[in-house]
Amino acid sequence: MNYLAHLHLADHSNTHALGNLLGDFVKGTDLSEYPSEIAEGIILHRHIDQYTDDHPANADARALFPSHYRRYSGICLDLFWDYFLSRQWQLYHSEDKSAWIEQQYLVLQEQFDSLQAEAPKLQYMLTRMVQYDWLSAYGDIDNIRMALDRIGQRLRKPRDLGITVEVLQQYEPELKDIFLAMYPDIMNFAADTAMRLGKH
Repeated sequence: MNYLAHLHLADHSNTHALGNLLGDFVKGTDLSEYPSEIAEGIILHRHIDQYTDDHPANADARALFPSHYRRYSGICLDLFWDYFLSRQWQLYHSEDKSAWIEQQYLVLQEQFDSLQAEAPKLQYMLTRMVQYDWLSAYGDIDNIRMALDRIGQRLRKPRDLGITVEVLQQYEPELKDIFLAMYPDIMNFAADTAMRLGKH
């Protein structure tokens, strides 16, 4: 799952939006410097990623990748799942997607401002997210390709990950069915896990 899904799951589980995004940026287990609601979001993000990686349906999706790109399939599928969430939005949220996204940008900036912390990398990411409307971009396959190209160039050994969009194009019906089968499980898992985390 990538930014769109993690924010949707934060909304679904009534947890901290920015905390859920920070799961991609914060390393280590010591989260004592963060307010409890942000730490809960970070932990939830990590649990969601692990649950998704371990889901049997996700293994079926990884098997569709050519063998020489399979080691990167998890990275690619994170974006593919956001693509399907964007295109099937009405199945999972009653609010208009564009209106919801605009509200998320406002919420994220407000939550960042409330941190009162020096976090220039995070502010830069949030600024670019709004400026280029990343959350809306997931619904376009060309944007998925460009995002994967950028990610591939940041790898220790850069790879042309954009080419894996060919997997999405070739197997879109199969991948859509996998997503439709898997995402409700992830939504239920997120809500249940958030409830458990909130009791601690």
